[in-house]
Amino acid sequence: MALSALGSLALAAGAFVSTPSPPAQATTPTPTVVAPSHQPQLDPPPVHRFPGKKLSNSAIKRKRGFLIGGGVLFGLAYLGGTLTAAVMIDKRIEDGVLQLSERSAMRAAKLMLIPGLGPMAAAGVCKCGGFTVALVNFGFMQAMGMAYMTVGAVPLLRHRRAMRLRLAAAPTRGGGTLALHGRF
Repeated sequence: MALSALGSLALAAGAFVSTPSPPAQATTPTPTVVAPSHQPQLDPPPVHRFPGKKLSNSAIKRKRGFLIGGGVLFGLAYLGGTLTAAVMIDKRIEDGVLQLSERSAMRAAKLMLIPGLGPMAAAGVCKCGGFTVALVNFGFMQAMGMAYMTVGAVPLLRHRRAMRLRLAAAPTRGGGTLALHGRF
């Protein structure tokens, strides 16, 4: 009797293991219904190849003021430095012979013709005493003029780049819309 009980237990265990389980049913998500809205669909912001920033009219006027003011400041300082350098060169070569003691002043005059940092470099080379302060001031005014021009020019260039070419893409029910706007 013990053997038959073990046999039927083994048979029942085998039947339990060998019986295929019913396939698991995949749960399908319940569809959601979205009521159509009567609000207009907004286009996404345009995608720029070169990022730019659009400026307001008052900001454009301010940036143009920086650009013009910086150009005037730089131009006048460079003109003054160039005229000073020309006078220094003419004074040193009056007789056509450059003396050994005049070489540092000649080197400083040639350096002053370099815009921006040239007058400051000339101040280090020149052994002219009080004239060194004037050279540093010319260099400082030129550097400030360049800085003002940069502060004015960079945002204006970005604004022009932003207004030149715009690419817009928007999804629609049947697919999508791609628009390219250009100013030439």
